[in-house]
Amino acid sequence: MIRRRANFNYQAIGEENRGAASTAAEEIRQLDNGMVTAAVEIGRRLLAVKQIMHDRRQWAAWVRLELRWSVDRAARYIRVATAFGDSPHVGQFTFTALLELAKENTPGPAVAAAVEQAAAGGVIGHRQAAEIIAAHQLPPPPRRAQPANRQGERLERYVQSIAKRWPQHRRCELVALLERLAAELRGDAADPAAGETSPALLAAAS
Repeated sequence: MIRRRANFNYQAIGEENRGAASTAAEEIRQLDNGMVTAAVEIGRRLLAVKQIMHDRRQWAAWVRLELRWSVDRAARYIRVATAFGDSPHVGQFTFTALLELAKENTPGPAVAAAVEQAAAGGVIGHRQAAEIIAAHQLPPPPRRAQPANRQGERLERYVQSIAKRWPQHRRCELVALLERLAAELRGDAADPAAGETSPALLAAAS
């Protein structure tokens, strides 16, 4: 959904203050647009300097010593310039929205969607930028389940490791507990064979 700037109800404040508030709003918007334009130009100049540096170490030293910036901050301004510098609708973005969209982990489709909304007349503030990014974030990859036989092997190693440290009577209690749990999992608690102790557990208990 495209969000357009809503008009403030100036009738709700005193008449003597309406002009000052309205003028301040326009001046702030102009300053904010100036920050957007400045961010794009800063990014272009940073990119030009980066391209003439010999390596990353030299680039990092220049950024740190000349600008007192971090490399990450410089990289974000470069991404602002490369992603939005050619857009005729960059004025539809606030400064903070541009920086949010220029984060390294922002998906490319999120940037494209933001530019499309701006082209349609939408105003992209920081909150709108965050919503667009969230809508285009890829879900985390599903955790790969371990095969049942591998899980069984891990359980067997664990049981054997603690059995070596426990006294005989505690090992027997452990065997009885594990057999009872196994019977419940199989659903064969009434099966006479369910009470037979497996060779592996007998070995662990001995």
